[in-house]
Amino acid sequence: MRTRALNILKSHGCEHKILLPLYTSLIRSILDYGSPIYELASASHLKLLDPVRNSALRIPTGAFRISPTASLCAET
Repeated sequence: MRTRALNILKSHGCEHKILLPLYTSLIRSILDYGSPIYELASASHLKLLDPVRNSALRIPTGAFRISPTASLCAET
């Protein structure tokens, strides 16, 4: 999931208006689908999902790697 969906986001040199719905349909839908079992997962497993979400959020927003993730989540 990670590389395929992220590569789709990276390959589309589109505007924010197009990339954000792509993020919602490709990445966030998968994360939301698994959300009922998040409370059963260990913290180490949940930490594996954070880089995927963070890098997927940075692509449509155009944010730098040093941008706080909380602000990225609030913006999107």
